[in-house]
Amino acid sequence: MDVANEISFESSHRAGYKNIFFKSFRYILTNVQRFENFWVEYSIRRNDEMEKGKMIDR
Repeated sequence: MDVANEISFESSHRAGYKNIFFKSFRYILTNVQRFENFWVEYSIRRNDEMEKGKMIDR
């Protein structure tokens, strides 16, 4: 009886760890996408500013 309980506890524990791992993994992935979008927007804006600066210099 005790052994069976320990085994089931162990397996549920492992499942919990997997769940946490997948959740954190998905969270990181979504944040990376958000950060990439932000970076693209920022770099485009910076390039536009540089182009404007060149136009003014001319």
